[in-house]
Amino acid sequence: MSPRERDGGPDFLRCVFILLMVAFHLAWFADRHPLLKSFVYTFHMPGFLLLSGWFTAARVPASVFLRRIAWVAVPYAVMETGYVVAASVLPVREEAGPLTPLSLLLRLVWNPLGPYWYLHTWVVCQTLCFLLVRWMPLARPSVRIAAVAAPVLLLSWLCPVFGLANALYYLAGWTLREVGVPLRRAFPPLAWQPLLLVLLCACPSQFDKNLPGGCALVWCVVSLLLRLSSVPAVRSCRAALFVGRNTLPVLLFSPVFTMAAKWLQPWFAFDGSGTLFMLVGTALSVGGSLAVAWMADRTGVSRFFFGRPRVLR
Repeated sequence: MSPRERDGGPDFLRCVFILLMVAFHLAWFADRHPLLKSFVYTFHMPGFLLLSGWFTAARVPASVFLRRIAWVAVPYAVMETGYVVAASVLPVREEAGPLTPLSLLLRLVWNPLGPYWYLHTWVVCQTLCFLLVRWMPLARPSVRIAAVAAPVLLLSWLCPVFGLANALYYLAGWTLREVGVPLRRAFPPLAWQPLLLVLLCACPSQFDKNLPGGCALVWCVVSLLLRLSSVPAVRSCRAALFVGRNTLPVLLFSPVFTMAAKWLQPWFAFDGSGTLFMLVGTALSVGGSLAVAWMADRTGVSRFFFGRPRVLR
C-alpha cells in the first residue's frame, strides 16, 4: 500500500459492524437466534466505539470542531425526536413513557431511546476529549488520558445509556491514538487468533462486552477483520468500502426501514430460521438509508441536515 493510499481496513470494519447492527435490529430474525445475537452484540458496537475513539481529532481549531459536533448533533436530535414520538404511539419493545416536552428533552440530552445512543455517546466523548486536550496541550499523554478518563467514567456511572463498557471501549481507541499506536499494530494478525476465537465461541457465558472474555472476543474479531480487509478481493470491493464510509446515514435512517420491514414478515413465514427475511430486510434498510442520503444530496437537503453539500462519500 502506497503512503497516500487510503487504508480500507477501518471502512471494512465499519461496513461489517453496521450490517450486523441492522440485521440484529430486525427483531423477527434476532429473536430466533438469541445466542448468535449475544455473540454479535459482544463485539459490533464495541468495535464501533473503538474506531470512534481512534479517529477522534481533538487538535483542530474550535470552529472546525464545533461545526463537526453540531452537524452530528442536529441529525441526532431530529431522528431521536422522531423515534421517541413514534415509540410513544407504536408498539415497540422499548418503553417511551409519557410524551412531554420535558421527557423529550431528557431523552435528547441524557437518556436517548433506541439506536441513537451511539451518536449521543460520540458527541459527549468527542467534546470531553477536545476540551481537555485544549486545556492541557503540553501535558504528557498519560496525564491527558487520565484527565479525559475521569469525567467519562463519572458519566458512565451517572448517565443511564452511557455505560461503563461503552466508555472504556471509546477510551481504549482514543488512548491508542494519543500514544501513537497504529490500529493494525494494536490489532495484529496472529497465527493463534482463530484458535482463541473458537475457544471463546465455545464459552457462551463470555458473550458479554463487560467480561474479560468479551474484551478478548472484540480484540480477536477486530484483528481478524483487519486481516481480511487486506485480502485483494475484499480490498477491491467498492460496495463494502462505500457502505463503511457512509455508516452515518445508515445509522440515522435504518430504524425507519427496519420498522417498515415488519410488514414483510408474512411473506417469509415459510422460513423458520428467519434468514431470508434478515437478508432482504438488511438490504432494504441499508439500501433505503443510502437512497435517502442520495436524495438529500441531490435536492440540497444535506446542506441543512448535515451541514455539507454531500453526505455520501
